[in-house]
Amino acid sequence: YNAGLFANAAILKSNGLYETIRDSVELQLHPDSALVDMKKPPECVLYTEVTQGKYMREVSVIQQDWLTEIAGHYYKNNME
Repeated sequence: YNAGLFANAAILKSNGLYETIRDSVELQLHPDSALVDMKKPPECVLYTEVTQGKYMREVSVIQQDWLTEIAGHYYKNNME
């Protein structure tokens, strides 16, 4: 269960990169991730760590609305 990682959430942008919700940092899925080979990349993910300053590792696919359910106080002004 990744409820403790709510601060490590990122949303897929139209340029194919992910952007962290809280800090607007652009990230990518790590090239070794099984999610890279998906026909349609996931819209919202949680990650455990960032390597080389840009790659998310240990990524889980989530539904964006879960973030406000789990940590609405944290995302209060960032998801509107």
